[in-house]
Amino acid sequence: LIIGHADQIHAATVPKRRSALAARADMAATALDWSCWQLVDSALPSGGLPHSLGLEAAWQLGMVARDGESDGDRRPLDVVVVDLLENAASQFLPFVRAANADPSPEGFARADELCDACVLSEVASRASRMQGAALLVTASKCFSGEGLARVKARVRAENLPSHHACVFGALCANLGVEAATAERMYVFITLRSLFSAAVRLGVVGPLEAQRMQHALAPTVEEVCARHGGKGVDEACATSPLADIVQGMHDRLDARMFNS
Repeated sequence: LIIGHADQIHAATVPKRRSALAARADMAATALDWSCWQLVDSALPSGGLPHSLGLEAAWQLGMVARDGESDGDRRPLDVVVVDLLENAASQFLPFVRAANADPSPEGFARADELCDACVLSEVASRASRMQGAALLVTASKCFSGEGLARVKARVRAENLPSHHACVFGALCANLGVEAATAERMYVFITLRSLFSAAVRLGVVGPLEAQRMQHALAPTVEEVCARHGGKGVDEACATSPLADIVQGMHDRLDARMFNS
């Protein structure tokens, strides 16, 4: 009787334990969702506001059509945005993944130094370093975690470039965000920044920018599929013209953005 009673108690408690474990797992997944939403929120002061990723130079050089119609050398805004987005994804997603895979100070330093060697445009490199430094400061103040503090200490001790893609990848790893999700978040942030810059430049209105961004969702998924999951040895520029145009930014007579 005692053994039978014990079996009944065990049978009753096992489902409860499993239910409690499942509830904790659901809570952890929900907490991760909140972290992801916060990282892609434009309210997070991540240092991207002063940068147009080459769009300002393309606009001033007459390469973007205001009305959405191609006119000689002018191309529709959405075409230019996809070109700049794909170029950034091809160059930087491998380093997001590398820093996410090994977010230790040593792994971060390796990815950061490789990224610094691969970004040939001074304007693009400066923008990436400025954004990365700003994100690292913000992350250290907003998100807890010993790993991120160790990365920040390594950056300061060795004066590392702290490129934005590497900082973002390491930050996502410290928050528990897997590499594939981190890559897609990085692409979304880049896309959002491009359309934000277009609105501030007066190329397009805010509502039309949101309509265009929504319409580009299938194309952006294709960009993620083409350039996600790559190693650092596959990082490259897909549009040399985009690099050249962004490099012209410092030569503009008047500038709204730093890059």
